Amino acid sequence: MEIHGRLFYKPDDSKQKPYLIGSACQQCGDIHFPPKGACPNCLKPNTLQEVKIGEKGKISSFSILHVAPPGFPVPHVQAMVKLDEGPLVFSILKTEDIDSVALNQLVRLTIGPVRRSENGEEIVGWMYQPEGGR
Repeated sequence: MEIHGRLFYKPDDSKQKPYLIGSACQQCGDIHFPPKGACPNCLKPNTLQEVKIGEKGKISSFSILHVAPPGFPVPHVQAMVKLDEGPLVFSILKTEDIDSVALNQLVRLTIGPVRRSENGEEIVGWMYQPEGGR
Protein backbone atom coordinates (compact mmCIF):
# COMPACT_ATOMS: atom_id res chain seq x y z
CA MET A 1 0.00 0.00 0.00
CA GLU A 2 1.29 3.43 -0.88
CA ILE A 3 -0.26 6.68 0.40
CA HIS A 4 1.06 9.77 -1.41
CA GLY A 5 1.06 12.99 0.56
CA ARG A 6 -2.27 12.03 2.15
CA LEU A 7 -4.02 12.86 -1.14
CA PHE A 8 -4.34 9.47 -2.83
CA TYR A 9 -3.80 5.75 -2.43
CA LYS A 10 -1.91 3.73 -5.02
CA PRO A 11 -2.50 -0.02 -4.58
CA ASP A 12 0.34 -2.52 -4.69
CA ASP A 13 -1.62 -5.03 -6.78
CA SER A 14 -4.37 -5.05 -9.40
CA LYS A 15 -6.94 -6.57 -7.00
CA GLN A 16 -7.21 -3.26 -5.14
CA LYS A 17 -8.48 0.02 -6.54
CA PRO A 18 -6.89 3.46 -6.21
CA TYR A 19 -8.76 6.21 -4.43
CA LEU A 20 -8.47 9.85 -3.44
CA ILE A 21 -8.40 10.67 0.26
CA GLY A 22 -11.16 13.11 1.08
CA SER A 23 -12.88 14.32 4.21
CA ALA A 24 -16.56 13.98 5.10
CA CYS A 25 -18.31 16.20 7.63
CA GLN A 26 -20.19 14.16 10.23
CA GLN A 27 -22.34 17.22 11.02
CA CYS A 28 -23.59 18.41 7.59
CA GLY A 29 -22.54 15.54 5.27
CA ASP A 30 -20.40 17.59 2.88
CA ILE A 31 -17.49 15.73 1.26
CA HIS A 32 -14.29 17.59 0.38
CA PHE A 33 -11.11 17.09 -1.63
CA PRO A 34 -8.42 17.73 -0.76
CA PRO A 35 -9.13 16.90 2.89
CA LYS A 36 -9.83 19.91 5.08
CA GLY A 37 -9.02 20.75 8.70
CA ALA A 38 -12.53 22.07 9.36
CA CYS A 39 -15.74 21.87 7.36
CA PRO A 40 -15.95 24.92 5.05
CA ASN A 41 -19.73 24.43 4.75
CA CYS A 42 -21.01 24.31 8.34
CA LEU A 43 -17.79 25.62 9.97
CA LYS A 44 -18.09 23.11 12.81
CA PRO A 45 -14.73 22.03 14.27
CA ASN A 46 -13.74 18.39 14.82
CA THR A 47 -16.44 16.96 12.54
CA LEU A 48 -14.35 15.69 9.61
CA GLN A 49 -13.55 12.06 8.99
CA GLU A 50 -11.21 10.68 6.31
CA VAL A 51 -13.04 8.92 3.46
CA LYS A 52 -12.15 7.06 0.27
CA ILE A 53 -13.54 8.90 -2.76
CA GLY A 54 -13.00 9.51 -6.44
CA GLU A 55 -13.20 6.14 -8.15
CA LYS A 56 -15.61 7.51 -10.78
CA GLY A 57 -16.94 10.80 -12.04
CA LYS A 58 -17.98 12.84 -15.07
CA ILE A 59 -16.13 15.53 -16.99
CA SER A 60 -17.74 18.90 -16.18
CA SER A 61 -15.28 21.03 -18.21
CA PHE A 62 -11.99 20.52 -20.01
CA SER A 63 -9.24 22.17 -22.04
CA ILE A 64 -6.83 20.71 -24.56
CA LEU A 65 -3.38 22.17 -23.99
CA HIS A 66 -1.04 22.49 -26.95
CA VAL A 67 1.49 24.45 -24.88
CA ALA A 68 2.34 23.19 -21.39
CA PRO A 69 4.77 23.78 -18.54
CA PRO A 70 8.05 21.84 -18.71
CA GLY A 71 7.65 18.11 -18.04
CA PHE A 72 4.05 17.81 -19.22
CA PRO A 73 3.25 16.07 -22.51
CA VAL A 74 1.89 18.13 -25.40
CA PRO A 75 -0.92 18.01 -26.24
CA HIS A 76 -2.76 16.87 -23.13
CA VAL A 77 -6.20 17.35 -21.61
CA GLN A 78 -6.90 19.04 -18.27
CA ALA A 79 -10.37 18.63 -16.83
CA MET A 80 -12.64 19.36 -13.93
CA VAL A 81 -14.19 16.07 -12.86
CA LYS A 82 -17.40 15.97 -10.82
CA LEU A 83 -16.93 12.97 -8.57
CA ASP A 84 -19.84 10.61 -7.86
CA GLU A 85 -19.47 11.65 -4.19
CA GLY A 86 -19.92 15.33 -5.07
CA PRO A 87 -16.59 17.19 -5.01
CA LEU A 88 -15.20 18.83 -8.15
CA VAL A 89 -11.58 17.77 -8.77
CA PHE A 90 -8.97 19.17 -11.16
CA SER A 91 -7.22 16.42 -13.10
CA ILE A 92 -5.20 15.53 -16.15
CA LEU A 93 -7.02 13.10 -18.42
CA LYS A 94 -5.16 9.98 -19.43
CA THR A 95 -6.19 9.51 -23.05
CA GLU A 96 -4.52 9.09 -26.40
CA ASP A 97 -7.65 10.22 -28.25
CA ILE A 98 -8.03 13.84 -27.17
CA ASP A 99 -10.58 14.50 -29.91
CA SER A 100 -13.05 12.08 -28.31
CA VAL A 101 -13.15 13.86 -24.92
CA ALA A 102 -16.64 15.21 -24.19
CA LEU A 103 -18.60 16.95 -21.45
CA ASN A 104 -20.39 14.54 -19.08
CA GLN A 105 -18.16 11.69 -20.25
CA LEU A 106 -17.72 9.01 -17.59
CA VAL A 107 -14.19 8.72 -16.22
CA ARG A 108 -12.36 6.40 -13.81
CA LEU A 109 -9.48 7.18 -11.45
CA THR A 110 -6.00 5.95 -12.28
CA ILE A 111 -2.66 6.63 -10.60
CA GLY A 112 0.51 7.06 -12.62
CA PRO A 113 3.12 9.46 -13.97
CA VAL A 114 1.57 12.86 -14.74
CA ARG A 115 4.77 14.64 -15.75
CA ARG A 116 8.57 14.55 -15.51
CA SER A 117 10.71 16.62 -13.16
CA GLU A 118 13.54 18.85 -14.40
CA ASN A 119 15.95 15.92 -14.06
CA GLY A 120 13.65 13.52 -15.92
CA GLU A 121 12.13 11.64 -12.98
CA GLU A 122 8.46 10.65 -13.21
CA ILE A 123 6.12 12.55 -10.91
CA VAL A 124 3.24 10.29 -9.87
CA GLY A 125 -0.25 11.64 -9.30
CA TRP A 126 -3.92 11.01 -9.89
CA MET A 127 -5.50 11.19 -13.33
CA TYR A 128 -8.85 10.26 -14.77
CA GLN A 129 -9.28 8.04 -17.79
CA PRO A 130 -12.38 8.01 -19.99
CA GLU A 131 -14.43 4.84 -19.49
CA GLY A 132 -13.67 2.45 -22.27
CA GLY A 133 -10.67 4.61 -23.21
CA ARG A 134 -7.17 3.45 -23.90
